Amino acid sequence: MGTTDMGLRESINKHKGVAAGAMVGVAALALLMVWQFGGASSGASGSRGELYFTDDDGKSTFTGPANLLPPFDHNGKEAVRAVTFSTDGGKTQFVGYLERYTPDARRQMEKPKAAAGDSGRMVMTAPNLGVATVEVKKPGEKKWVNRTSAAGQEVMKVAAPGGGSAVPEMVTP
Repeated sequence: MGTTDMGLRESINKHKGVAAGAMVGVAALALLMVWQFGGASSGASGSRGELYFTDDDGKSTFTGPANLLPPFDHNGKEAVRAVTFSTDGGKTQFVGYLERYTPDARRQMEKPKAAAGDSGRMVMTAPNLGVATVEVKKPGEKKWVNRTSAAGQEVMKVAAPGGGSAVPEMVTP
């Protein structure tokens, strides 16, 4: 190792509080940037910064900005994210599962936006989110389950419609 590496390591060891604070700040900034620029849901957003949503349990979809926090009101109905797949390069699409934030997670994620108010300036705070922040379910199912649970992992296993052997690929608008 070079002397520069040792100098950096020694400096970090000498100033552990400052180093830890800097790391927490960088992590908070990264979380805020992901939330602000549309990465709030689990899948990547499309080239236009939009995702698919549904207000009828996946029977139909509509597009909206990727930074929407489902569930949200859409024409008087509750809308959630519709995680959409295709087995033919996007020609035909189907909803593999639905996704929403828990009420507590949604409140936590809305705090920076509310703190900004009409000023448009975001307040640099990281949401205090636990692992149980996103729930998933298959279209037609009644029960929402934690995405990180064994049941949630099963929900997110998407198969081709009709039992075909093609591998479903996630699609975005």
